[in-house]
Amino acid sequence: MLKQTALALSVLAVFMLGFLTWQPLEGPSQVNNSGLLSGNSSETRQATPEEFQQAAEEAGANESKKVLSAQARGVHVSFSRAGSDDGWNEALALLDSAGLNAMQLDLKDESGQVGYASQVKLAVATGSGLGVLPIKERLKDLKDRGIYSIARIVVFRDPFLAQKRPDLMVRTTGGSPLAQGTWVDPYSKEVQDYNLDLAIEAYQLGFNEVQFDYIRFPDGRAAETAVYSCKAGDDTRTRVDVIAGYLSYVRSAITWDRLFSATVFGYMSIAEDDQGIGQRPERMAPFVDYLSPMSYPSHYGPGNYGLDNPNAYPYEVIDASLKGFKPLVEPSGCRLRPWLQAFSWAPPPYGRNEIRAQINATEDNNIKTWLLWNPEVSYNSEEIAPGK
Repeated sequence: MLKQTALALSVLAVFMLGFLTWQPLEGPSQVNNSGLLSGNSSETRQATPEEFQQAAEEAGANESKKVLSAQARGVHVSFSRAGSDDGWNEALALLDSAGLNAMQLDLKDESGQVGYASQVKLAVATGSGLGVLPIKERLKDLKDRGIYSIARIVVFRDPFLAQKRPDLMVRTTGGSPLAQGTWVDPYSKEVQDYNLDLAIEAYQLGFNEVQFDYIRFPDGRAAETAVYSCKAGDDTRTRVDVIAGYLSYVRSAITWDRLFSATVFGYMSIAEDDQGIGQRPERMAPFVDYLSPMSYPSHYGPGNYGLDNPNAYPYEVIDASLKGFKPLVEPSGCRLRPWLQAFSWAPPPYGRNEIRAQINATEDNNIKTWLLWNPEVSYNSEEIAPGK
């Protein structure tokens, strides 16, 4: 494996060197998306040793991130917890004691507010940036410790933006705010670009990966007839088309040089349609490196997977879920990184046995990357660490 990786890096570095010496037929001199000089020249310019070294380092860094992403095992941490020194030190101590190597950190959460002082135009205009998270210092801590960093951006659930910009709010047929004004319009180019700009800012800050959460339409009976004011009259796209199209748009903007993932309802490996929320794994997968099903056993009902109480069978639920998702996403080259339940929601309560059962089911499916979710950001390393 090491030899194959080294060979791949060498080939990529040689390719980058070739790119540096390539002479286009026409076009203005410019710096391209890779930061390399191209354009008209009267003669072929050889790459300098510094440029060759930079190309090799960038190739190595990208390959290294891809390797790390496939081994990322971590937890979710809110920006409110990470914003305090005590909370941050506790999170780092947990990673160390539990043998974890990744952290998903909130940038924009379910409130619609951004933890740090974002410079994205709409964040500045609405005042969504709280400035409570010293983002650069936190990312340096993670990098210094070799921790893989994932930025969480909650996309279409955004009550803060909905209140600041009522024209972007999803409404009922009667004109009142849907779900107390929790959702913004997935059809809105402005909303889409806002979240894309936050993602680009996250990469620029130094995150290894960005994950979109709530990348869907609202759910529930009232949402079935919701009004989307930003939808054009001649727009015939389905909700699935809108979500897949947005992911394609994001991928085109960030390119395949950056790691990008999205969450999906765990139930989507059972459902035959999108359940009205626009998520179909096989339509989302072509545009992300990882799809993260939220296959929490407590969120399944009696009879799912043939189980009377799925919450009591954590191994079986995760095993069945992953086996259901694989044929939907793997043909596109996308990989799975499940969210696992590290909280108690229904009987029985969850502890070490239940958490480790989910981890074992994941790894028995030859998936070495997973994330743990606890809404209170309350984890116990003894419930997570492998047995000795």
